[in-house]
Amino acid sequence: MKIVCIFAENLYAIKYNGESIDEYRRLLNQWNDMEYLFDFIQINNIEESSDFIDEIIEDANELDIFLNQLNNNKQSLNQYFENLRVSEPIILSLQKGKRNKRGRSKLRLYAIKIDAEVFLITGGAIKITQTMQEHPDTTNELKKLQKVRDFLIENKITFDDAFYDFIINE
Repeated sequence: MKIVCIFAENLYAIKYNGESIDEYRRLLNQWNDMEYLFDFIQINNIEESSDFIDEIIEDANELDIFLNQLNNNKQSLNQYFENLRVSEPIILSLQKGKRNKRGRSKLRLYAIKIDAEVFLITGGAIKITQTMQEHPDTTNELKKLQKVRDFLIENKITFDDAFYDFIINE
């Protein structure tokens, strides 16, 4: 595993072994890939497929723009990441903060909070079920969160100084 900087010193993403790009870029590519989205629709029996595809592509682009704007304006990411579990305050989910005409975005980025303003993206998904345990994609994201959390603990990367030292020494 490798840690890749996305935005300055606040947002990072995991690049898993065997992958050519980090999770943030992989997800944006995936959410703009028509073949992937058509397969997703078929596997999940989603009606109104063209509306769904348009929504996912639009939301993916808006999410990228949104995060870039937060970074450019030096705004905190804290208010946009929400705890997945009360018992795990460092495991978080990002959904674009505002509602659009369709309601909340189905796109989620999952991250581990390293420090007050530092987040490490471990993956993401199109969330179409109420709970993460109800769908194989989001269940897999929970496993990835745990895998990265274990990796950080094994490498004693628990505070921001150790995090930056690890990145510098990679």
